[in-house]
Amino acid sequence: MVFCTKCGKQLAADDYYCPRCGIRTEAGKAAGVRVPTEEIRDAFAAAGKEMEKAFSQIAKEFDQAVTKVRAGKMRIDCPKCGEKGIIDADYCPKCGSKL
Repeated sequence: MVFCTKCGKQLAADDYYCPRCGIRTEAGKAAGVRVPTEEIRDAFAAAGKEMEKAFSQIAKEFDQAVTKVRAGKMRIDCPKCGEKGIIDADYCPKCGSKL
């Protein structure tokens, strides 16, 4: 006879999960059956790595754009009023909002 190590329910010898409490059984561990939370954790870890790469790339591109703007090599548009082609300014000459 096999019993659940968490709740004590009697189990079939080939049960991978306890039908009462949901814990993975010794048979499940021996068969290498993954716990659903492990799959979720792995998915979040992978997503986190992808987000880290994306944010790193965005930061690099943003820094390059700021450098170009400050060097006067790139013109920007005011996000508030739409004034076009502003160079070498921290504030919009038309509406005064911070660029």
